[in-house]
Amino acid sequence: MKRLAMFVIACAVALTTVLVPIPAKAADMSAPLVVKQFILQKGEKWQPAVYNAGDDATVSYKINKKAVAVVNKKGVVTAKKPGKATLTYMIQTGGKTYKAKTVITVKAQMELYEYVKRSNTELAIMYACYYSVLEANGLLDDPDVQETLAACDSVVLTANDIVENPDNYTDDQILEEIDAIHQMAEFILETLSE
Repeated sequence: MKRLAMFVIACAVALTTVLVPIPAKAADMSAPLVVKQFILQKGEKWQPAVYNAGDDATVSYKINKKAVAVVNKKGVVTAKKPGKATLTYMIQTGGKTYKAKTVITVKAQMELYEYVKRSNTELAIMYACYYSVLEANGLLDDPDVQETLAACDSVVLTANDIVENPDNYTDDQILEEIDAIHQMAEFILETLSE
């Protein structure tokens, strides 16, 4: 079981690194987006991403409960002890200032399905940006695009089911889903960066 936990932590760290995206400006999305909730295990570090911000975006960070988690000037959050804290972002882009928040829950130890939950939360935002870019460019009717969207839908639906019914899945199935989320996120990031 210790090996499994170490593997999951390694996968989660790799996924978090992959999920730090370059900004993608989608035509019908007017404000930057951040995840609304995120789970961390005590001692973990996380680099939150800001989606749909312009290339000129600058972000400053503030956290309300420093006993639970701290954030540095680069936005790296470190989970200190179990509890909840709110991370506030001030995002300046395109001559405007936006405020966004993420509620961070720090746990002494995370369950395997919770890694799926947090990764899927970010994948959902990436998917919305990706869909918006495709729609703005008139690509939604392309058969290859439709196949990709169907694959992403499948990954998200499976992740949602794992989060709602974790006892219905084996550890191996949950690990496979973490890998599927990782691959889909990587594909979307590569596409958005083109």
